[in-house]
Amino acid sequence: MSIISTVKYKPLKKDLEREEDISFLLKDVKNSLIEITLEQSAKYNNINLQDKSSKDILNIIESKKFTIKTNKSFYLEVDLLDANKIIRDYRYNSERGCQSCTYKRSYKPVQDETRIYCDLMEHETEGNITIFSGGFSPKVKEYFEKGCGDRNPIFRPIEEVLKEEDRIIYL
Repeated sequence: MSIISTVKYKPLKKDLEREEDISFLLKDVKNSLIEITLEQSAKYNNINLQDKSSKDILNIIESKKFTIKTNKSFYLEVDLLDANKIIRDYRYNSERGCQSCTYKRSYKPVQDETRIYCDLMEHETEGNITIFSGGFSPKVKEYFEKGCGDRNPIFRPIEEVLKEEDRIIYL
């Protein structure tokens, strides 16, 4: 028989404001997991998180949980869903198409309808609402998933941030 106890990781920052927030999250998760692991019986833990890279910590977060064996039949499971949500939000704002572009604009002509357009190429006016189909302007409809050549992402891709983070750590 095995017993699993679950604890929930709560990020210190819940919202993304800057790219540095991702680095902060990864460091906080790593430090929290190190602390929890050290508090548990060292006899059953062969976990060395000190040497884990930012990419390793990202993989742990994306798995949504981290399990620590505390004795023969007792496990402590760390729920990382809140950290995972922040990573998903970051990816949404850095690696997708129009939805992660600084030129994306939206407005609500009526309460239950949102219209999305590209402020760089299309300048929406009150009288120009007939160009929309399904809430998207023609340019946004075409490039919504992959983005166009003019795309200016809100954040850099997470892999770039991680490379920079690991480079700084090892200098």
